[in-house]
Amino acid sequence: MKLSNIVSGATLAVGVGAFGLTEALSLRAGVEPLYAVARAIVAFMVVVCLARWSANALDALGPIDENDDPLGLGPERGDRSAGSGQSSR
Repeated sequence: MKLSNIVSGATLAVGVGAFGLTEALSLRAGVEPLYAVARAIVAFMVVVCLARWSANALDALGPIDENDDPLGLGPERGDRSAGSGQSSR
């Protein structure tokens, strides 16, 4: 299992934790509840975006898997390489 899959899977839990922590700290500091919710939503979005970005960065830095199709060419790519191998025989 790739490390990026683990990071991506934990993103929601970490985001909800950031939401709750920001909300609790804002209310404890005496911030108006509407602004506390707005801060918590921004914290959730920032944490989710950073976690997704870091998962993509880990994918980019990792080794290339031969089964991956980074260009999105699909099965045609395999058909063309198999066809070119047969014509050279």
